[in-house]
Amino acid sequence: MGLGYTRRRFLKQTAQTVLGASASLSVAGLSPSEASAQVPCDDWGALPNPALGGVPVGTSTQWTCANHAGYKILEIWLDEGASLWETFWIPGSGGSPDLSAMNVDALGLDSIDWMAGASAEDPCDGPDHPTSFADTYAFGTSTDNQTIYWGPAAKPLWYRPDIMARARMLGLGHALLPHQAAQPYGLSGLPLGNPRRAGTGSAIQRRHTALNPDAILPVSFVFHRGLGHRAAYAAETGSHPGTSRPLVVGLSDTDVFSSELARTQINPASDSLFNALRRDYGDRQRWLGQGARVRSSGHQSYRVAAELLVGATNLQQLFGTGTLTIDGSSSTCPQVPGSPPAGYFPHLKTGLAAAAQLLSQNQARYACVMDKGITGMYDTHSGDRQKLYPVANLLNVSRQLARLIRDPIANPNGPIDLNDTLIVINSEFGRTPLLAQGGGRDHWPWGYNAMLIGGPITSGSRGIRGGFDAEGAALPGLDYTPTDLRGAMLLAAGVDPFAPGGFRVDDFSAALRATALTETDIRSRLVETVFGA
Repeated sequence: MGLGYTRRRFLKQTAQTVLGASASLSVAGLSPSEASAQVPCDDWGALPNPALGGVPVGTSTQWTCANHAGYKILEIWLDEGASLWETFWIPGSGGSPDLSAMNVDALGLDSIDWMAGASAEDPCDGPDHPTSFADTYAFGTSTDNQTIYWGPAAKPLWYRPDIMARARMLGLGHALLPHQAAQPYGLSGLPLGNPRRAGTGSAIQRRHTALNPDAILPVSFVFHRGLGHRAAYAAETGSHPGTSRPLVVGLSDTDVFSSELARTQINPASDSLFNALRRDYGDRQRWLGQGARVRSSGHQSYRVAAELLVGATNLQQLFGTGTLTIDGSSSTCPQVPGSPPAGYFPHLKTGLAAAAQLLSQNQARYACVMDKGITGMYDTHSGDRQKLYPVANLLNVSRQLARLIRDPIANPNGPIDLNDTLIVINSEFGRTPLLAQGGGRDHWPWGYNAMLIGGPITSGSRGIRGGFDAEGAALPGLDYTPTDLRGAMLLAAGVDPFAPGGFRVDDFSAALRATALTETDIRSRLVETVFGA
């Protein structure tokens, strides 16, 4: 059964399953949703104490599945592996950054027009935008006692003291070089072939459904532009029921998603036929056509899908008119020499705005926004112009995120509140510290960072956990993995990472398990390592 699946839990779940099935067969007329409503809130996904100290920021009460839903999660996925050396990890000594480290000074960043594309609606100039590549910020000290600076592309974030007071970095590493292996691992914390492999949003959605069995609208979302198969990785359900799948929203310049929900080709007769077929299907689940329907996760998934189909206009109401429409005519900021490649538009701005709207209105508990880049892809192996794409892309990420984070002084109208939302900036792997022969950077899974802002991170826990050697690999004993990050994200969201369908103790990194042998140990180590609490 694995170290993380205890005999006690197995017996408890077996008893609940038998009793639940017996109850559903004996109560005449009980619908599937009514049957599941009788499940106690700790049947799935209760968060055993201690976790995050058992106390949410700003409160003094213990977390339970009944009194605390956890923090909302906003994940920004930098697709195809982002180079963070010139942005979030510039080592320094003697009180100044070493611009030659990781070949940063060889990038020719002075050819980037940092201020290009300014407009009244979306200004690019201002004190929060870099003046040169030497415009850096001493963020903190790594675990191996290096001073780490954030580079100019992160200035919109580090210019804001309120954001920096709640920021933390986690060094990660693994050994999966191909995108096809690293992407599903990075988005789930489990490798290809593992039947439990599921996106973080699926577990959050499952817990919401367990606590709100009659809820139809989703609370987990994935936004993307032309990244369907990556979005599918983020929305995997693994061994969770189909009702746990996040809603995947494809962004376009015509808002195809909302227009296709209008049901303009459906007439009342079609709905009547559909509902008749649904009733017939439901009757086939009754013993001899009588009594309650047999409880079935498959039927529950079908029920939710069918009700979403009939009530598609309810999904439309989640988004305002034009919210999901990409403005492809907007100029990009910053700009690299030449025109952006075809298909690269300000989709991140659109996706983040939609996610922030849902999170701020408590219509979402998890939102993953995938960024393929505004000036060109992150996956650049060669070319003087292409090697500048990642830096320009990351400045755009910093700009769009900073403008959404609320601050009483700097940004009182920002929809994202760091007191109730954890932001995670993540990728499938990093890029090589040395430039490749063609001038770009190759895949580098052995050492890279995840950035975390807000949520359970306080001024006392901000900083860095991790470090890299001269070759850019995570130091021994500090080589944490995507599993560790995903487990911590679930804890922050109020979900036990060891709930059924989740992780097991031996899924986590050897670095984390060095002093953690039980589920309780792992929870405590995740809190200490990832959140610094």
